Amino acid sequence: MTSTTTDTGTDGRITVRISDPGELIAAVPHLLTYRPGPSVVLLNHGGRESPITPVIRADLPDSTCEPDAARDLVRAVLRHPGAGVTVVIIGRRPGHRAPPGRIPHHGLARRLMSAFGDAGRPVDHALWVPEIRGGARWRCYHEVCLRGVLPDDRETVLAATMATTGQVTYGSRGEVARLLDPDDPAAITRRQHMLDAAIDNWPTRPNFGATDSPDEPKQAAAGSSAPEWFGATEVADRTAVGGAAPGGFGEVASGGLAAAGSSEEAKRAAAGSSAPEWFGVTEVADRTAAGGVPPGGVGEVASGGLAAAGSSAVDSHVEAERAAEDRAAPDWFGEAQSAEHLAVVRAALARAVAGDFDLSDEDVVSLAMALSDLTVRDRCLTTADPPGEPPATAAERLWLELVRRTPMPERAEPAVLLGYSAYRRGDGVLAALAFDNALAAHPGHRLAELLRICLSHQLPPETLRRLSDCQEGGLMPT
Repeated sequence: MTSTTTDTGTDGRITVRISDPGELIAAVPHLLTYRPGPSVVLLNHGGRESPITPVIRADLPDSTCEPDAARDLVRAVLRHPGAGVTVVIIGRRPGHRAPPGRIPHHGLARRLMSAFGDAGRPVDHALWVPEIRGGARWRCYHEVCLRGVLPDDRETVLAATMATTGQVTYGSRGEVARLLDPDDPAAITRRQHMLDAAIDNWPTRPNFGATDSPDEPKQAAAGSSAPEWFGATEVADRTAVGGAAPGGFGEVASGGLAAAGSSEEAKRAAAGSSAPEWFGVTEVADRTAAGGVPPGGVGEVASGGLAAAGSSAVDSHVEAERAAEDRAAPDWFGEAQSAEHLAVVRAALARAVAGDFDLSDEDVVSLAMALSDLTVRDRCLTTADPPGEPPATAAERLWLELVRRTPMPERAEPAVLLGYSAYRRGDGVLAALAFDNALAAHPGHRLAELLRICLSHQLPPETLRRLSDCQEGGLMPT
């Protein structure tokens, strides 16, 4: 019996239907954008034809922390509507010894199954696999134990579909993080001197990053570094739509981000080092899924859209933070300077759309100055729409190149634009890394903090569109 099939819709989107638990486990790296190490992964799915969202990953907790970890994971999933959950536990925590005859982390699986059951959202399948690689044997925690052998995740129908649509699955989260590493430390130092000279020669000193003092960002960047916390993150359209029939998995698909609580709660969530990672939709076949699931089937992975749920609490927080940023940002650049900066950005975007990302030192410095003009930076938010389309992809690539080539603290501006673009198209892993990069370059960067909190609280990407909708566009070539 064929366990995986594909369909291409009239809109060109590809739906991959999976009807085998092993195939679903093998899909996890593609859904997360990277191959996870020892982890617990939760897939929340609704009824038939409903999105499966979100996909949440967390490190395996110590046994003493299991009750709290299980509670937090269940709460994260229950923020979203759904009919059932699939639990996938990968590997084992260092030092963990399973009792004789038990599958590793049996206690954690049971806690999750019990908590979800008490909440009225049953765990349809709870699976364990030592690692995600072809030939690994997976087992089920349920009393009626299923078991099988994983296919090579690089050779599945889903992997082929991802490859044809340009989606990349990395070997680890570290590989994704290295995309943002500086390209040449000597060049960074050289550009830093050029920026210092440009700033010293400016008629009025620009305020980089909207802090109370124009010198504060450089002092903060030199004296401290942002902690490396990874909260809830979302995956770019690696999504799924559809429901799970009795005993089925459902579909991997676009996810809506849950509503947040108070702004203080959001800050705590963002700062928590143990926060689980949230993964929602990806684009273009963008690791997504649509369709129904036959009895006993896993579901479908297909190109999907992002669910657009909202949270008035987070929306209010967005308004408050943006207002605070506006109040704190003196108008260092006049209309004439802003017009010059817009021209610099337009020219760079036109080159990016044409595939030219060869930036000289002078290009990097002029763009760093331009993006330090908050009026210009905020207008650049409009380049993220429509998410995943060629112009937005070119703009995102430009921001990535600037992150790699721009000194601190000016690097924070292209980093926050990169994160916003990734967030808007659903790539939560890259978005989180970009926001953290911005905060490392400029601790206290208001827009980066705001967006990181939104991401941690699972605010839907579509909801963030209003940040760019209120800006004048016209930066991309027509």
